[in-house]
Amino acid sequence: MNIIQVDDSGLLFISPAITDWESVAARGIDVVIDMEGGLDDYIPTAPDSCLYVYFPIYDEDLARAATGSDVLVHEALSPELVAIMHDELLAAGRPRPAKIMHDIPGYHSSPIDAARIANLAHARLLVFTHLLPVLPNAIAVRAFLKGVDAVRAGGVKVGYDGMIVRLPGGGKDIQVGDIR
Repeated sequence: MNIIQVDDSGLLFISPAITDWESVAARGIDVVIDMEGGLDDYIPTAPDSCLYVYFPIYDEDLARAATGSDVLVHEALSPELVAIMHDELLAAGRPRPAKIMHDIPGYHSSPIDAARIANLAHARLLVFTHLLPVLPNAIAVRAFLKGVDAVRAGGVKVGYDGMIVRLPGGGKDIQVGDIR
């Protein structure tokens, strides 16, 4: 597990899913704000040891507004992939873009949360758009979608430039194609 210090005073850190709570305690971290779409395993339960705040970007109001929609087009950010970018930017001596990678998960939904919203809305198709990070190939798409299939069994597409979604009148068909 990789815990990365973000600020100069050693008060702010970023990490992917926490798997080693002893490492967290050894750094004196006593507040964890979890934004990656699932509760981490083995959260400390000893009194006064750690405040664990689970805060996914999950909006039930959006689901209510989209209830019964055929297609839900939703932005999404992969916290895991963005954390890797953060680590690499720090390693390359680029603290300012690393700070951006630290900040942006706080105002984007994870793919898993978007899938939960689509399920709650009973949307037949979920199309991801405004993707973070950019997904240059099928391997990146697969990493981006990690865990979505455990939440939503089907009806998921990753949007791309030129994608066309058609809903022919008088039917239940959803046709996905492109302008090419």
